[in-house]
Amino acid sequence: MGNTSKPTTFRIIATALVLLISISMFVSCSKQTENQPDKPTDQKPDTTEIGDSEGTKEKDPSDDLLYIEGGEGVTLTYWSTMDDAQTQYFTTMAEHTFYQWFEERTGVKVEFIHTPWEQREQQLTLMISTGNFYDILETPEYPGGPQNAINEKCYVDLQPYLDEYMPNYKKALFDEGNEYNDWEWSEKEKEVFGLKPQPSFAAPMYTAEGQLWGVCQIWRDEIPAEYGPVIRADWLREEGLEIPETIDELEVVLEAFKQRGVFAPMSLNPYGYSTVFEGALLLGAFETGGYFDLGKDGKTIEEHSFIKDEFREYLELVRDWYAKGYIDPDFMNSDDDTLWSMMLNDQLGIWLGTWYLPQDIKMFYQGEQDFEIVAMHLPRKSKDQVLRAKLSYLSEPGNTMHLTTSCEH
Repeated sequence: MGNTSKPTTFRIIATALVLLISISMFVSCSKQTENQPDKPTDQKPDTTEIGDSEGTKEKDPSDDLLYIEGGEGVTLTYWSTMDDAQTQYFTTMAEHTFYQWFEERTGVKVEFIHTPWEQREQQLTLMISTGNFYDILETPEYPGGPQNAINEKCYVDLQPYLDEYMPNYKKALFDEGNEYNDWEWSEKEKEVFGLKPQPSFAAPMYTAEGQLWGVCQIWRDEIPAEYGPVIRADWLREEGLEIPETIDELEVVLEAFKQRGVFAPMSLNPYGYSTVFEGALLLGAFETGGYFDLGKDGKTIEEHSFIKDEFREYLELVRDWYAKGYIDPDFMNSDDDTLWSMMLNDQLGIWLGTWYLPQDIKMFYQGEQDFEIVAMHLPRKSKDQVLRAKLSYLSEPGNTMHLTTSCEH
């Protein structure tokens, strides 16, 4: 853990602040594509620049915009957790090319302390009891919340450093529109997705006493779908079937998969229905979600979906399919790891709701079949039906990073 001495100069604290912001950008990408990790490689980032006709010349590190004067030789401890997909490729995130690139550009080394999810609370409690923390903590669940973490001398209040050391992050944090990420979207994408103004993230990142308790990932209020169903395309070919587009076509596919002796032709959300957050993967065909529904104007709140006739119709269909053996019989206890294992062991035909990309699933297949996974249409009652379900995220901080008082840099 870091030394308990306080930061001595504003210049040195920039080392940790640059790391906070850089990691928040990396986590933002990795959380949304966490099952597309880069293979570890010994290849070093390019450190040369084009010179004159005589060839190339070494690039002076101090010319790099990310270079931190005084950062050479500094090591920061970073407390985080690795997910299952990351552990397939790395023993520590220090092996990731991003952090190798980051160290070379800044001169700052990051020492990762990866704590299993089941031990996070215990380790955090130990840090609090000793008052000795790692330099940076990723998304800790501090007892009593962020203000208590500042009061108990764990988190550093970053507000005094915001203007001088984090002007770009401040601009993104207080942005009420889309200016901070306007570069990310082409004009065509803006037109297709109908991007709406992004509410400011500033309010939830400040305590009631006006202290900035960390650096967070900032993303849009509404984003394109990253969550959907996948299906065994090789089984479809063998059965002479196409990717189903309607409820009726899906039932034909499920029956064919059952006749193959598949344990679970299709998965189902543990709650028994898919929510609007998940794209209403099956429920959307019934013109309802899983909570209070919005009217077709997209604004008016209707009654709760559970008391609507459309939801009853959905339940009747699922009850029928469950009785016929089309649905995972243990769906209430089947988490992602279980479904992943079933798919790779040829015991699941349709994963109804995953953010895993087809090629990532195939990468881990070791069976003997001609394994092929492809994306599946969201099923409709008829091919001309227009689905109203839309994937969106709440505008709230996520994947927060916290500088601690134990950090001497």
